[in-house]
Amino acid sequence: MATTITIPLNDRTQEALSRLSDESGKSLDEIASEAIQRFVAVREFNSLRMKITPYARKAGLETEEDVFREVS
Repeated sequence: MATTITIPLNDRTQEALSRLSDESGKSLDEIASEAIQRFVAVREFNSLRMKITPYARKAGLETEEDVFREVS
């Protein structure tokens, strides 16, 4: 189910979005929806990362390079 929201934008942001819409061929709705979906995904990813970090550290994985080495 789709929900409609209203977002106030300053003139500079509105102009930038209009240019982006023209350049990409996407509607403002598509651009906003994609941006919100990405924002939510990043927040969820960061939340999961925070939850698993203690377990990774216990396993000796301190950096992303350590994780990459382990899974490669």
